Amino acid sequence: MTELLAYDGSGIDGGFYTTVTGWAQDTPHWLDKTIDVWSNLGLGLFALFMLWAWWQARRADSVVMARVLASPVIVVVAYLANSVLKSLVHEVRPCQQLPSTVTVETCPGPGTGRSRATTR
Repeated sequence: MTELLAYDGSGIDGGFYTTVTGWAQDTPHWLDKTIDVWSNLGLGLFALFMLWAWWQARRADSVVMARVLASPVIVVVAYLANSVLKSLVHEVRPCQQLPSTVTVETCPGPGTGRSRATTR
């Protein structure tokens, strides 16, 4: 499959990027941990909310039930579309162009997916 080069990174000056990564570096540990837990468990919590919505909607009319049942399908379709687009479009990440910046998560190497390891 052919990759599209969406952005080659040549125009990154690093000003705003280093400001944002500086904010992330200065956040308290408890906030980092909260965001990490949410990113790992949030999708499961949304799945429980969708199940609860289905349970509530089963007493409603068919239009409401169809909307509730469409929610998880839409989430899965959006996830799959995102995965396909990521595999087709190659974009140089700022952490690859500006290696001296400190990132919250490990900067993946060129052509690799996201990593969950923390570098702080």
